[in-house]
Amino acid sequence: MNWHLPRWAAALPLMIAATLLGPANIAEAAPATALQRCQAGAAADVSESVFHAGTKVQVTYPSGTSNPDNGIYPGDVVRISVTGTLRYDATHTTGPAGTGTANSLGIKPFSSTTTWNNNPGGWVGGEMPTTSLNTCVSAPSSYPVRAIYRLADANLADNAGGFTITTKVWRAPGRIVIDGTEVTQGIQTTDQQVPLIAGKRTFLRVYLRHVDDGQGPMAGVSASLTIPGVAGTYYPLISNNVTSLSTGSDRRSLANSFIFELPAGATGQGVRNAVVSVKPPTARGGSWPTVKTVPLSFGPTTSLAVYGIRYSYTNVPKELFDQQKSVQPGLGSTFDGWWKARTLSDWEPLRVVAENALPVARLTITDDAPAGTAYSEWGNHWFDCKAAKKASGKWDCGGYLEARTFAETYIDAKCPNGGCRVMVLQPEIDYNHEDGYHYVSPKGNRVMNMQGEAETGSQGNTLAHELGHSLGLPHTWDDTTYPRSDGALGSFVAVRYAPTLSLVSGTNAAGATTSYDLMSYSRPAWFSPHNYCAAMAALPGSHPLCAPGFTG
Repeated sequence: MNWHLPRWAAALPLMIAATLLGPANIAEAAPATALQRCQAGAAADVSESVFHAGTKVQVTYPSGTSNPDNGIYPGDVVRISVTGTLRYDATHTTGPAGTGTANSLGIKPFSSTTTWNNNPGGWVGGEMPTTSLNTCVSAPSSYPVRAIYRLADANLADNAGGFTITTKVWRAPGRIVIDGTEVTQGIQTTDQQVPLIAGKRTFLRVYLRHVDDGQGPMAGVSASLTIPGVAGTYYPLISNNVTSLSTGSDRRSLANSFIFELPAGATGQGVRNAVVSVKPPTARGGSWPTVKTVPLSFGPTTSLAVYGIRYSYTNVPKELFDQQKSVQPGLGSTFDGWWKARTLSDWEPLRVVAENALPVARLTITDDAPAGTAYSEWGNHWFDCKAAKKASGKWDCGGYLEARTFAETYIDAKCPNGGCRVMVLQPEIDYNHEDGYHYVSPKGNRVMNMQGEAETGSQGNTLAHELGHSLGLPHTWDDTTYPRSDGALGSFVAVRYAPTLSLVSGTNAAGATTSYDLMSYSRPAWFSPHNYCAAMAALPGSHPLCAPGFTG
């Protein structure tokens, strides 16, 4: 007869062992070191190839710039492979190892050489044959470095051919990595196709992650920003103490990443750099900050001027007053037949959002009843309400049509040659709705009227939308070139600085549409790169341009 223990009895020794050890005593295996991963053949964290032509003095890792940032840190491991053929005179060729007798450093003539270099400190160690690094080699322990690749040849002029050099880097556990950066003035593509405008508020987003070190999210990561040629050190908005994830930042969120506002002195027309330094907490990730240089290029500044008209309604019926007084501040608390104009200060929240959304460094609104004048509170004009009760039972005023006609006469008198813009701000605040209109006057001026938005987060949408029309933007459904049939924003993420710093993400994590273009009627919305670039092209005066063929 065969005897079998019950399952619970068979498991008893393991249960006892676990009880004795306790959960706190069961340690998880630490992640492999960079050297162990390299030696085991695991995929490198970075692999970058560059062709070193025989006539070129040097190439580098990282590549792509004449003065690259340090890309290799203490604790990292590298392996460098080099292939190809160099013709070093009129008739002779060699491979990467060179030919002839090696010098005291083991370097043969006409070979590929490597030297570590710290930016900005200088050389770290001596020159080496590049072929000697085709194994798992620990990075210098004292400084972060970049690799400088040269040829052991005093005369490059008669050379041809060259070597392809592939640098692979395995990052140390806990290493902070800057995955990407984005310079935006409201909307930007991941490959920076939207040009920057001088003098416009500018934000730098920094996306990061850390190499898994077995300790989960890394709290306490900090950052700073400097602009060579501009005094001062600048720190992130929101927080300078974020938590890095090994899976990386999510562009749709302000968490787990950094956002800086560039100082005004760094946004003038021209080319410069921003230098970002991201530092891990003292207890993790080593003591070396990760530094990245971000190129900045600002084109000409831009502006847009608008004349503003506010007005009041007369002959407001008691029925309309009773129905609307709780949601329309201009009606006051006591019935007197008037609907008071919006205040002069009501322009500002609308103006700042439209300035943020449009490709302009400065949007100005010149009110025709400025502060200090006799009618600054009530507006310079008043029109009969021409009240009517709709089939829905809602009372409203039709006098806005007379106000708009007046605005046309007003702007055509001011600008008889056309090219100007006037916006009529109606007394109405239309709760949860955006209502406006745009057309071109007989003299070529842009005439617009709008109601205000009651919701703080919606204020300025209508002004931006109607100004978009004034720059030639059609509704998304009328635009045969708009790239998304539903008017969606797309995969882009906008940065709003008004009324508060926030993001408008076109899609969620699943890729579903969550936001739309401001030239649609769907909300939430912001200008897509497509319409931002189209509006930029229509601006008066000198301005940057997006690349030909860009669709956004």
